[in-house]
Amino acid sequence: VFMEQDTCSNVLGSLDSDIRSNLLEIMQEESFLAGEQIFAQGDPASDFFVVVSGRVKVKRVTRDGHEMILCMIGQDGCFCPLAVMDDGTQLGMAQAATNVALLSVKAADFRKFYQNNPQLANKMIKTCLHDMRQLVERLESLTFENLKRRLARILLEKSVAIPIDHTT
Repeated sequence: VFMEQDTCSNVLGSLDSDIRSNLLEIMQEESFLAGEQIFAQGDPASDFFVVVSGRVKVKRVTRDGHEMILCMIGQDGCFCPLAVMDDGTQLGMAQAATNVALLSVKAADFRKFYQNNPQLANKMIKTCLHDMRQLVERLESLTFENLKRRLARILLEKSVAIPIDHTT
């Protein structure tokens, strides 16, 4: 059970063109092969990332080795902005689920940039709040629903997102 990350989708495309251009000027391209680690859980947040192509998996690992996928991020999505915004450590481990191309900017440069650009700051705050709501809903589901009920809810949610071809 995991979240498809959509709140940070198209973070660059949602910005005014001059702000987007200025941000792109300070970003660098990076690439990772499928299975490669992008950062480890507990690492200091060194960069802010946007997915250009491919998919990134973010998971959390407990001390006794249990893993939980927190989210899967696709094209135009950003991931783990909270650690960058609060100058903290990464809450999970990010790994390339497929070959992935990213744009990145150093955390300090990103913080300075969003502090001077209210439109971007507002987008990042909304992203973090949305992610928190999704995590609370997942916690509630895991705590109070049995496995069959969770599976049925997830399948129903996924089926709504699949377009139906009525022409056949």
